Amino acid sequence: MFPLTHLFLLSKITELDDLAVLGSLFPDTCIAGHLSWDDTHRHGLEFAGSLQREEKRLLMPFLTGFFAHSVNPPGLDYYGDECMAPGKPGYSFCKAPGIVGEVVSACNLPGEMGLWKSHNVIEMAVEVRIARLYPELEKFLEQAFNSTENLSIISGPLGRHFGVSPGDIISAYGILQSFIPASLPDEVSLGAAFAGQLEHKHGIAGVSPVYVAGLIVKADSFIVGDYEEFLEDCLDKITMALPGWLGDTT
Repeated sequence: MFPLTHLFLLSKITELDDLAVLGSLFPDTCIAGHLSWDDTHRHGLEFAGSLQREEKRLLMPFLTGFFAHSVNPPGLDYYGDECMAPGKPGYSFCKAPGIVGEVVSACNLPGEMGLWKSHNVIEMAVEVRIARLYPELEKFLEQAFNSTENLSIISGPLGRHFGVSPGDIISAYGILQSFIPASLPDEVSLGAAFAGQLEHKHGIAGVSPVYVAGLIVKADSFIVGDYEEFLEDCLDKITMALPGWLGDTT
């Protein structure tokens, strides 16, 4: 899912302070290339286990945001990307087949990338819905990205565990920020950000943001009836599991 959708869910779990928001954003810093998608989505528990007791106490809000986003332990991206229920793929992948052909054509994609990138279009449809219903969430992103003190606090432990420099961690947040619309996202701004990601990650240039915006509008018709129920179900599962993931710091 996209940043505001993650923050919406996180806001139901904990206060959106800068450390919590930075934790929610961390998995998607893989776009910078310093760490892999697996590093940032599947190794949160190992990272938590590497922390000294005082570090873990300080970073509890960060860990809460990190875990609520991740794939392992199963946060929102697990249910959105991997498995929404036994025997079913993630929510976004369940919804994506109806637009694969159009996404492949619009974005000049090889066929094998079609379902993968189509699930992103489904996620963008959810993000637009969340942005319109909860515009106040956007300010928490800007505050967290500008929180140099907290970026410094997290960069040391993250760099130590993942084998990169603290500067790499900080710069990855800056690169991620460059791919997030500077104001409240809509279909066109998300389409432009998506086109930028395709060029940055895959060397695919010339994708029309307006065409992608049209695909997001179409995708909205696939999610409007049940995305809220999906998010509520994820919230229940994550809230129940979080205390066990976070452990005791007393």
